[in-house]
Amino acid sequence: KAMADITESEFGALWLSDEGGERFRWSGGWNWKGEPPEDVTLAGSLAEQMRTRNWIVDVPQARATAAGYLPACVLNEAGAWALVPLIHFRELIGLVLLGRPPVMRPLDWEDFDMLRAAGRQVASYIAEERGQRALEEVRRFDEFNRRFAFVMHDIKNLVSQLALVARNAERHAHNPDFRADMILTLKESTEKMNRLLARLAHREEVAHGVT
Repeated sequence: KAMADITESEFGALWLSDEGGERFRWSGGWNWKGEPPEDVTLAGSLAEQMRTRNWIVDVPQARATAAGYLPACVLNEAGAWALVPLIHFRELIGLVLLGRPPVMRPLDWEDFDMLRAAGRQVASYIAEERGQRALEEVRRFDEFNRRFAFVMHDIKNLVSQLALVARNAERHAHNPDFRADMILTLKESTEKMNRLLARLAHREEVAHGVT
């Protein structure tokens, strides 16, 4: 919407690349009519020009010359006006399709300069948001490791205890005192496992905002 406002475009659409490649997934639209289009795959030559030259496509001109390098969803969108690359540190991370302005006109050098500057700014915001998400993901993973370190410790202790009982049972199963101790150990281990499961269930509820 911010980029569409610059040129008074009637709509805007955004595709983002997962890996800075030639395939872009629909991310959202402003004032977009109809169903979201499928993912966009750029021809290698077009992707390279966008990446290296920050090249903006004049869609009506490309349509008039029957350019075969543009995705069908762009060419078939009647109101499409400009396809703008989002470049961040020489990486093509996204595409913005802008609709035509109220008074239809060809793109001029002022439009190109303005849209290139806006595209770089938008790309930096998107890259920053992705970085924040990646950092948050790492933080959640670290928190997961810290929270569940006690689980591994308790499970190891229970396994060792039960393994010892199993080994001794082969030799002392006939001994009534051993059988009594074994039953007591199994009961205690079961209680510990139940407490452990209860703690895990409580943490799961807290994590999902139940409690």
